[in-house]
Amino acid sequence: MVKCSFPDGHYCSEAQVWVVLPVQERKKSHWNDNLVVGHPGFDGVEFQVAKGSQKILALYPNTDEIGVVASDLEDLVRKWKMDSIDYPF
Repeated sequence: MVKCSFPDGHYCSEAQVWVVLPVQERKKSHWNDNLVVGHPGFDGVEFQVAKGSQKILALYPNTDEIGVVASDLEDLVRKWKMDSIDYPF
């Protein structure tokens, strides 16, 4: 279960993307049953959380590749700010 961190989301004005969506905008993915919690802003990639987990996944919908990119939302934002997200695709 995702703890309610970043209830107002985390917007990156430089990239003009919601890295973490505000709580009211988080929704089930069209591609699977995971919760979409944000976007990196390229190729339709979604940051997701699977039910019962805190780990942040990145889904590349063009190839259905998915993998863990952060331990939780705080880790995702920290890695985003450091430009150190290691995408699995």
